[in-house]
Amino acid sequence: MNSAKEIAQSLAANPNILIMAGDLCSTLTLPERPLIDYAVALSEKLKAPIAATGNTAIHLDDTKVTFAKMWAAEVIDYIREGAVKPLTDKAPECVVLIGYQPYVAERLVAGMNGTKSLVLCNSHIPGATMSYPDCSLGEFETHLKSLINEISQEGGK
Repeated sequence: MNSAKEIAQSLAANPNILIMAGDLCSTLTLPERPLIDYAVALSEKLKAPIAATGNTAIHLDDTKVTFAKMWAAEVIDYIREGAVKPLTDKAPECVVLIGYQPYVAERLVAGMNGTKSLVLCNSHIPGATMSYPDCSLGEFETHLKSLINEISQEGGK
């Protein structure tokens, strides 16, 4: 397992990050906050745009983050082509996935053809560059809070 500090340092070393926010961001409330709040916090701290898949975009309208409503498969195709239009002009160096069921996240990572990936869910994702071990939703929320704190200490982007 990667520590929050190791993950934050790895993210800080990648200037071109894309966050993919899946449908669980729209529906999952962790013990303290909705998952979408953590996706927004990550976007703000990393200054990274969000590819909002599923119904996630409707929850981002009232935020200040840069986002676009996209299909998950569309994002993977754009990564392979070298850019994620309209969000980035070049392929991301690292993709952060949040709000996906583990089996979906695993398939998305497999389609990224070696792009660094951080999967934020409560299951270990084989093939991801970084992910958390299997854990409860409460433990997962603790991991998210620690990661956001460490990114803040790293200075974000």
